[in-house]
Amino acid sequence: MTALAVYQNEHVFTGFYLSEDRYFLHALLASTALVTFYRGSDVKTIRHNQAAAELTIGIVNTALTQNVEFAAVLKKVFSRYHQGPARSHLYLNDFGVDNDQYWFVVSGFQGALLQTDINQIGRFGYPPAKAISIAESVIKATKKTPMASGYAFIEAGAISYEPSTRQAYLLNEPVVIAYHIFLTGQQTKQPHGLTLHAPALSPETAMGEVPVASDDTFAIAVLLYQLLNGYLPFIEDSSIQAAFKESIPNPVIKLPEENWQALYLGLAFRRAKRPESPERLLYLVDPAPKVSAELTYKIVYPVLIAGLAILTVIAGHHHYRQTTSTPAEQPFTAAGSLRQAPQPAETAAKPPHKTQPLELVATTKRAETAARTHYSIEKAPQMTIGKSLARTQQKIISWRNPNAFGPVPSHKKAQGMATCQQQGQVNVMGYHPNARDVNGKLIPGGGFLCQ
Repeated sequence: MTALAVYQNEHVFTGFYLSEDRYFLHALLASTALVTFYRGSDVKTIRHNQAAAELTIGIVNTALTQNVEFAAVLKKVFSRYHQGPARSHLYLNDFGVDNDQYWFVVSGFQGALLQTDINQIGRFGYPPAKAISIAESVIKATKKTPMASGYAFIEAGAISYEPSTRQAYLLNEPVVIAYHIFLTGQQTKQPHGLTLHAPALSPETAMGEVPVASDDTFAIAVLLYQLLNGYLPFIEDSSIQAAFKESIPNPVIKLPEENWQALYLGLAFRRAKRPESPERLLYLVDPAPKVSAELTYKIVYPVLIAGLAILTVIAGHHHYRQTTSTPAEQPFTAAGSLRQAPQPAETAAKPPHKTQPLELVATTKRAETAARTHYSIEKAPQMTIGKSLARTQQKIISWRNPNAFGPVPSHKKAQGMATCQQQGQVNVMGYHPNARDVNGKLIPGGGFLCQ
């Protein structure tokens, strides 16, 4: 095993090898609280294929790995990510230890480091809409981790972002998981990790407390500020130093005052003063117009109800067309029906000729009337009959098989029109001499089909 050979001035990085001289680290990408990331090459592939395989390699903070308990947890987590992709699609191509320094080769992500993009844009920063969109993608990425909330280590140098798919990847995920397990698994009543001096961590996280959702709020607020202004809110100070100095960041002039004040609350040094979650922070910071709950009730809900009503009418019409196209002997089954309690029989008139018997299903326009007369309400067809039964009970009677009607005899035309108009219909469409009521009794004088 070859010890790490680091040749690095303050601003110049000349590279080094690790893992039996297999990996060459030729560019420093970003230094974060838990991991320092490098761009590297797999020397083995260069020797075989004469082409370098570009890799992203992370070296874990040695202040963490010196703790034996943490190092043991880290090995187990690395082994799990080496077996296959996690829910976030990240996995480790390789990992190991060189000279007591833990390293890993991370894969399964796309895009470039946010820190690199921010450095290229400089102090112009991103427009608010794009910055908020990136922050939203980062929050979604934290939800794919085992923690889901209280990820805390949300740093631009540890996040890869792909603009075309709006996907964010947390490259420090394996180390963050190991750190969470280490904190929550300690035997003491007050778990406490190392003190980490980093500008993107909340003071509580930096002091080694178990992270919670409001620590994500702080980290997302720092990221948003950095995306909008092109630099960190407390410049080069860590959050602990900034809290001690009670530093006040420069305002983000791209944001309206109200939205800037919301972002400023997210940067509060105490958990109780921050918005309870990063999602809430984004909602408050976003300067885009928001639909109030009252406006949603007045506009969105009525539109949804109207849409459902239209779909119901279309479905009813489609059902009617299907049933009326069936043979005459098949009973017409409405989407719903009203079944009336038995009524006194009326005197039946002898039909002038034999035709197919017809049964009726009575329907009502008002649900309360149906309830009083023991009806069960369903959908009423549009084709109805008007007759004495309908007039006395104030109901519309719908045929089970309306396609069995024949033409209206000339001497019945006037009677049919009058009967249909009494029921609120405009025209008589057909006549059947052997029409039967809901009790199966012949209707004296036959039945009319109204529309």
